[in-house]
Amino acid sequence: MMDRVQNKPNSCVQHTPSSESFQVHQVLKSELSAIRCACSSVEEGYEPKVTFLVVVKGHHTRFFPRDEDAEGENRNVPVGTVVDREITHPTEVQFYLLSQIGLAELEDVPLAARIDVSFSSWNLISL
Repeated sequence: MMDRVQNKPNSCVQHTPSSESFQVHQVLKSELSAIRCACSSVEEGYEPKVTFLVVVKGHHTRFFPRDEDAEGENRNVPVGTVVDREITHPTEVQFYLLSQIGLAELEDVPLAARIDVSFSSWNLISL
């Protein structure tokens, strides 16, 4: 948790693969408790900002580029593209990240992960 010069981080980002929606709150409660316990074991009163992300890969959202943005032989959306408005949830903090190119058998379709911010002590959302 601490770097080589013994500095404690000001923030912590925890991510987990998608769970069933009813399990997200259980996982969040357990993980958040473990993070806070670990932090207090480092130093009493040490409470870094915590953000908890759920990574959802099993969704059916597909992205298609504008002609001027298409990339590569198959004219795909560029890897590294982030979609954070228009198609995301209207009240929850959510975004899509195209972090890698797809498999050849899928015609190199970019794979997008939907990232749901389930908890943030940065006041991004509240449960």
